Amino acid sequence: MKKQILILAVTMAALAAFAGTATAATKIITGGSTGLQVLGSALAAQYGKETGGKYRVTVSGGGSGAGQTGAANGTFQIGNSSSDKSSSTPAGTVFTPITKEPFAIIVNKSNPIKGLTGEQVKQIFLGQITNWKDVGWAAGGAIKCFSRVSTSGTRQSFQKLFLGNINTPVSNSCPALASNALDRSSVANTKGGIAYVTYAYTVGSGGATVKTIPIDGVTPTLQNVVSNKYKYWNCQYFVTKGEPAGDVKTYIDWVRSSKGAAVIKNYAVPFTGTYDQCVS
Repeated sequence: MKKQILILAVTMAALAAFAGTATAATKIITGGSTGLQVLGSALAAQYGKETGGKYRVTVSGGGSGAGQTGAANGTFQIGNSSSDKSSSTPAGTVFTPITKEPFAIIVNKSNPIKGLTGEQVKQIFLGQITNWKDVGWAAGGAIKCFSRVSTSGTRQSFQKLFLGNINTPVSNSCPALASNALDRSSVANTKGGIAYVTYAYTVGSGGATVKTIPIDGVTPTLQNVVSNKYKYWNCQYFVTKGEPAGDVKTYIDWVRSSKGAAVIKNYAVPFTGTYDQCVS
């Protein structure tokens, strides 16, 4: 018995010593755009697997504005952004494109309309069209639009793509919600609901809770972005304070490699071009 106790004690001591010397995973802290959160989480999970747990990438939301500011002040090593630089973007930040992603219009699954024109979407979110009968659903009743908070990159990209200018305000009749996920769930639970989300929120089980509609006769698919048929897309970015370096650069390089593209292609179109190519 004493011998068994001694062996057990030695074994436990060895395990404790091993645990004490084991190297903890290097953490890379990212956050910001909720439009990029689904993809960011998928990339983080795959990177952790491929590095054997050497790196742990954390992903949080808060909006593109928070991502840009967080990158500048050190809250995030990488800020996630679904919008381009703007007058409020902190100086010294570098935007590295990682995807081209469609911005989609979603409606409640009970909505029978086959699609909308870009002009109709604009008029709905400016409060100029307020009833579904005016766009083809005679019994639809009042339109209930849902928007995003002012710091949202999804909102800024929507304003740029559908309203013609990022400074054109969305109607006050559209509640400003804190995330893409909240917009989607609001539309799913509102018969007359309509909202805009990034493509990642139209796929999978969550995407099945709403109906994604064609705009100007073109469905917001990744293939239609690649073929230039669907024009309502914008780049998504990793934002850093200065040029990426060290572990952050290694991660971003991986995301922009073929290995990262294998994950991205399920949610967006991989893009390894320059910032200027995104906004030109």
